[in-house]
Order: sequence, then C-alpha cells, then structure tokens
Amino acid sequence: MIIQIKYQPNNCYFLGNTFRILLISIFLSLNLFINSVAQDSCVYSRISTINKYCKISGGLNYGISFQQNQNNLLPQNLWNFSANINIKVLNILNLPFSYTASSQNKQFNKPAFSRFGISPKYKNLTVHLGYRTLSFSEFTLASLMFKGFAVNYILKSQNLNITTIYGNFTQPDFTSQPTQAIVNNQDPTNPYAIYPSNAETLKTIGKGIKISRQTISNSYSIIFFNFLKQYNNDSLSIQNLTIQQNSLFSIEAQQKISSRLSFNSNFFLSLFPDYSKLSELVYISSHSRQSTGWNFSLKYSLKNKMLSINHLHIPSDYFSIGAPFLQNNLNQYSISLNLGLFKNLASFSINSGIMQNNLDNKLNNTSKRIISSIQAGIKISKAVNLSIIYSNFSLYSLPVRIEFTDSVRFLQVTENAGVAANFSKQNNKIQQNIMLSGQYQKARQIQRTEQNMPTNQLVNLSFNYNLKIKKLQLAINSGINKSINLNTQAQNLWLPSIRLSKKICKNGGEIAGSTMLYLSKNSTVSHSQSISYNNTILKKININLSYQLSNRNNNMFTAGSAQISYTF
Repeated sequence: MIIQIKYQPNNCYFLGNTFRILLISIFLSLNLFINSVAQDSCVYSRISTINKYCKISGGLNYGISFQQNQNNLLPQNLWNFSANINIKVLNILNLPFSYTASSQNKQFNKPAFSRFGISPKYKNLTVHLGYRTLSFSEFTLASLMFKGFAVNYILKSQNLNITTIYGNFTQPDFTSQPTQAIVNNQDPTNPYAIYPSNAETLKTIGKGIKISRQTISNSYSIIFFNFLKQYNNDSLSIQNLTIQQNSLFSIEAQQKISSRLSFNSNFFLSLFPDYSKLSELVYISSHSRQSTGWNFSLKYSLKNKMLSINHLHIPSDYFSIGAPFLQNNLNQYSISLNLGLFKNLASFSINSGIMQNNLDNKLNNTSKRIISSIQAGIKISKAVNLSIIYSNFSLYSLPVRIEFTDSVRFLQVTENAGVAANFSKQNNKIQQNIMLSGQYQKARQIQRTEQNMPTNQLVNLSFNYNLKIKKLQLAINSGINKSINLNTQAQNLWLPSIRLSKKICKNGGEIAGSTMLYLSKNSTVSHSQSISYNNTILKKININLSYQLSNRNNNMFTAGSAQISYTF
C-alpha cells in the first residue's frame, strides 16, 4: 500500500542567527542523547517499538558565503538555512515538512491533504484512489495527474494486464484569457480552442481502458480513452459551445518475427465530434472528424551488427491531454546502422533522418530538417583508442503564405567534424590517462534576400593529462584548451589549467586546489585560483569549505563559502 501526500508552499517567520544556531544545537544534542540512552536495554526496546510504527528522518543544512567584486555589483554576504523532516507512519504514510530561509527569502512547506492519494494492492489487484498519475501511452494518456479512481488487474494465467480509469483531469492554470474562437464565436468545436479556465469554471472528465498481453517475445496493447471538457461559467453564452469532447484509440504491438528481426508498431486515432444545435439547450454530436497517426520501427540484429528503420507521423490536428510535450504536425523518417568489426576492435555507425512540418500547409513556413552523422572507433591496443565523427545538420525553410516565396527562402547548413585519441594505463601504484581531441565546425546561411552571408568557422583543440598516485591518494588533472575563430583571429583563446586533490582521511575527506589562466591576443592575462575542503564526520555531519580568487581583465573577484549539514 502506497500513500502519497503533496504539499503547497506557505510563508513562515524569519529565523534569526541566534535561533538558527540554537535549533542546530538542539537537533545535535537530541541525536546524541538518543544514541546514549539507547544503550539501556529497556529504553532501546521502547525506541525500537516506536520506530516500528513511526520513523522520523531528515536533515539540517546551514551555509554562509561572501563575494567581493571591484564593481560592487554583487551582494557581499549571503546565508542560507534548510531543514527537512519526514515522518513515516506504519510504513505507508509519508508526511514531509521542510523549511528554507536565506538572505533573499524564506519558505515553509507542509503536507496538504487536499492532494491525498492512496494505491492499495492485494495480490494481482491494485486500486488507485484520490490524486494519482497513470500512463497509458505517449499518444493517449502519459502521467497526467487526475482526481478519481483506477483499477489495475493482472491475470497471470492469460498474461493479461487490464487497467480502467475514471477521473477529473482539470488543470487550474491552463490559461487565463479566452481565445478568438470564443470572442468572435467562431468554430466553437475546435479542439484547440482554449476557454477561460480555473478550478471552478473548467472540468475535464476522462475515462478509459487499457488491455495488454505480453509474452516472452511479443506484446500487444489496446487503448481507448475519452475525455470531456465542460465549462460552467455563466458569463459564457449558451451560443458559445461550452463542451469539447475527444476520443482516443490506440493499438500497440511489439512483434519478434524471428531471432534477428523485430517489428514495433503504434497506430493511434483521435475522433472529434461535430455538434448540431437543436435548441438553446439541446445539442447532438457525431464523430465525423478524425485524425490518424502512426509510429513504425523495424530492427534487424546479427551479432555485432544492427539496422534500425523508423517512421513517425503525427498530423497537425492530433490532440491528447496525456502528452504535454507531444509535437504535432510532424513527419519523420530515420535510419541507423551500427557495425562491430574485427571482433569489436573497430566500430562503425551511420545515423540519418529527415523531418518535415506543416503537413496541411496552414502554417506560415514549411521547414525540412536533414540530420546525418558518421562515427568510427578503433581500438589500437588495450591502452589506446581512436575515434572520428562527422555530422551534418541542414535546415530548409520556405514561406507558403506570401508571394515570391523563392526570394525569401532560407537554408542553413552546419557541419561538425572531430577526432579524439585516448591513452590509459594503470598498475598497482599509479593510474594515468591522456586525451587529445580536436573539433571543427562550419556554419553557413543562405538567404535570397541577403547574398554573401558570412560563414562561421570554429576550431577547438584540447589536451588533458590525469594522474592518480594510489599510495599517496593524490590526483593531478591538467589540461590545455585552445579555441580559434577563423573569422576573427582576435578571439583566439588559450586555457591552461591544473587541479590537485588529495584524500586526507579514510572516510572520504579531501582537499583540492586548482588554477586556470585565460590567454588571448588582445586582452590582459587573466587567471583564476580556487581551494576547497570537504569531509564527513561520524557519518552524519558533512563539512564543505571553498575559496576562489580570480582576475579577469583587471577586475578582481573573490568568493568563499562554508556549508555544514547534519542528517538523522
């Protein structure tokens, strides 16, 4: 049985410095007292009995920091405090409390029983009551919170999984203003027409069922989901239709045709009703409009070789309340080939895809994107690896709602090429790694209205060397990075850096220091140094200290921080 409590933030009082220190002292003293008295067998028995039914856990964190800039544009001193306490009753009820305060604001969060949900389970039956989230599929219902009930039953003998759901999917802050469809009384049955909505005026009632059957190699699912949006605001005229209805139907299949070939398919259908007005209070509807989409993929694998082909089609008018990040108006093809050669000493992969929008030519522009990449890897020895990559991104955009479209068409092409070599070696005493890499990027834009647009070319070179001396628990990380802009030589930049870190105790305590230089042709030498320390005491108290000093173009900046946290 699972019980979930969601909470909402409320303001709370300010914690002064003295009170914060006192509160931390109380929690530390309380924890030490409990650990000391628990040595007594009688007291220990009572504490164990209490912990069996009610467990309290959480942590405290307090930190201070300072920063100083010559321009005095940043705050000088900052502090922050946070406390988190969770009370767990009978191992099924969680009550989280939290308090945060800082130089800028403060906030207190507590459980709010207006967001109460429970999901009891008995054998193969699970019942969801209250505020819950469930997922049918990406194209129907995908993890959207609702208030209602759902039942899930697993019939193991037939490999069946059945889920039914009914609830209110109202989203209070969906929008705050009416659309033109209502203002001008145009197309009130448009599923994209957004009505004024809040918790009192909008109700979205959804109901559905999902039946799945899964075997060792195959799985099938049938989904039906229906939702009805109803607006109960007297300010809306009855002539402005205040009901929206949508039905979703989906069939999913994962079929293993042979030991090497598999096929996945997802077919989804959305039905919209057309309403006919019989009187001022009576409307009839029929599902006369529909929107159909699909997602198909074919995969072939043989030892170290794999070929994958995918096709996704989502029409412009497809609508689902369950997938907030679903991109409509999309047609996409992609292919992927991966090869392992010479007993996996070499690898080769090709990926390519084409994407197009504006399938119904109702948008102002039609865009086509072509993306392709080639990558090869060679394992020269156990210690040396080499990789090469090339990618190309092309964007073609053409307006469709104005004349002389050929004169304003837009083409963007971005090419990337890179090579990297890695050397690694270790033994009982040391571990070292060397990495060399180089990247080249070329980006150009072609537009009929602006001929001879500049082409941007960037080059990045880097060298990194990492050394770890195991006996001394010392690590050295060094590197040099050079960025070159072939269009403007003045922006060339060198970035040499080095970092040393050493463990000072067995429980993980570490002290580290680093320095970095910024070297360019037309600027003064800039640098940055930092030192940090972190340690854990008694497995419950964690301490972090840091200090930074930098000089960028004769602008001095210093910063430091100290954090202490305690968990119980």
